[in-house]
Amino acid sequence: PALPARALPDRAIPARALHGGRPLRSSVTLHFHEPDGTVVECEEKLEEDKTVLDVALNHDVDIEAACGGECACSTCQVILDQEVYDSLEEPTEEELDMLDLAFDDSPTSRLCCQLK
Repeated sequence: PALPARALPDRAIPARALHGGRPLRSSVTLHFHEPDGTVVECEEKLEEDKTVLDVALNHDVDIEAACGGECACSTCQVILDQEVYDSLEEPTEEELDMLDLAFDDSPTSRLCCQLK
């Protein structure tokens, strides 16, 4: 199986900018570091229900997402920089259960279908 892509925003985004309410920023830039070393830069307008998986798929990042973003697998796992990981809300129990099944998980792994 392929290793997960790494999602690295251009700078850490406070959780309040991505979760609930009105976004503090109108867009976000993410850098996905693919296992082969390719870096895919993705800039997207922030929308309430848009996930990091949506951004990745919109920019042809090689993420499997076998369950279609329903948090029923771990194939959309990404590894975040610690600073970014710490800025986000805690993962849900459901997400943690799926991460337990992930290949090559890391302490900063998340499912990009759960990151908004």
